[in-house]
Amino acid sequence: MGERIRKLRKEKGLTLKDVSGRIAVTSSMLSSVEMGCRNPSLGTLRKLARVFEVPIFHFLMSEAEHPGKGLVRKEDRKRLQLPNNNLTYELLTPDFKGKMEVVLTRIPPGEASSAEPMTHAGEEWNYVVQGDVELTVGDTTYTLEEGDSYYHHAEVPHRIHNPAEAQAVVITAITPPRF
Repeated sequence: MGERIRKLRKEKGLTLKDVSGRIAVTSSMLSSVEMGCRNPSLGTLRKLARVFEVPIFHFLMSEAEHPGKGLVRKEDRKRLQLPNNNLTYELLTPDFKGKMEVVLTRIPPGEASSAEPMTHAGEEWNYVVQGDVELTVGDTTYTLEEGDSYYHHAEVPHRIHNPAEAQAVVITAITPPRF
């Protein structure tokens, strides 16, 4: 992952200091991530994705994976689980060359998609496959049960929380790709 971050930084003509200032981390921390000595938090990855204008999963995929194919077998999904975060994300779409991405998220009891509501460009649709979740969009919190779905503009601050005692599974479609 660190190599991909370094490559993007250099392609954009940015220094460690430029990027670290934009994402509010030290240059030495970012250098440690680029060298593979440290893993970035989900929040830091999201900030890096915004700076480089790529989806988070971009850091995990090689260009050769799923070249132009529409089929993604269960065992071939790209999975993301970050340190200090118990959520598991699985990319259900083959790549980011299309106009949307679809992500399956496994949310353990008591966990949330982010510490604070987040925003990004585009639109988002969530479908609860398993369990119950609380979806906060703007100032309103909705309780979604298995089989429920919700569509919203992603520029509105939003967050998914699992208040239950069992794992929840949510499928999210995002356009344009920005996870």
